[in-house]
Amino acid sequence: MKREWIKRAKRALVLLLAVVLIGQVVDWRTVALRASVCPNHTEHDESCGYVAASDGHPCNHEHDDSCYKEVTECTHDHDSSCYEKELDCEEDHDHEDSCYKEKLVCDHTCSEESGCIKKELDCHHEHDASCGYEAPTEGHPCNHSCEQCSNLKGPRKFSSRSNLRAPHRFSSRQSRK
Repeated sequence: MKREWIKRAKRALVLLLAVVLIGQVVDWRTVALRASVCPNHTEHDESCGYVAASDGHPCNHEHDDSCYKEVTECTHDHDSSCYEKELDCEEDHDHEDSCYKEKLVCDHTCSEESGCIKKELDCHHEHDASCGYEAPTEGHPCNHSCEQCSNLKGPRKFSSRSNLRAPHRFSSRQSRK
């Protein structure tokens, strides 16, 4: 009796292992997808309204000198070394501070080296075929409904996936290697 029970347990274990192994090999997404595919609509076309979403493509334009403009913003603050006192009085007397005026004698010149002149991006590039830019687009789901496949409850909606046939199960594993 004990031997028969062990034999049955081994058979059940073998059957369980077989189910687990088969479950690993079968792509259940494909099975589910095929169950939801209408035999009258096996591929998307204009009539179902499906449009695949697109991530777009970035612009390949590289900025050159024509894409920048020079902006002058003086960073120099005048101090006492930038001025010289000059006599501005014609009277003959002992001159006071009020008889002098300050004359600007600053030798600072605005330049890129002094930090006063900077290049600021002012690109007027417009995206076209030459730069490769493509704007991202929003997709639209498949609106196919089939009266022939409907149950008593009404028309049946089908999968809006971009590809009605699921990709091969092992293709993602192969690409990881």
